[in-house]
Amino acid sequence: GFQESELKEIPSAQEAEMDKDILVKKERWLLYAIAKNPKNANFYKKLGRIYLQLNNTEDARNCFEYAVHLGSQDPEIRSLLSQLRHGM
Repeated sequence: GFQESELKEIPSAQEAEMDKDILVKKERWLLYAIAKNPKNANFYKKLGRIYLQLNNTEDARNCFEYAVHLGSQDPEIRSLLSQLRHGM
């Protein structure tokens, strides 16, 4: 259930930009990792989650769909994909 400790202050614009910078760096790393190992469904899952955090739902959906195409049976991927298809 929901815990009061989960509440966080709304980040300042500067903190939000720092978070975005970190996400963009993670995105670049994952794109590099995928280029080196294009059949790793877990990399596509991680990249899809980053795209969700960046509010890029189209690329997130594409990543999750490709992970399934690669044979991933991860229930979290299927759940996220279902949510995206039905407008999160």
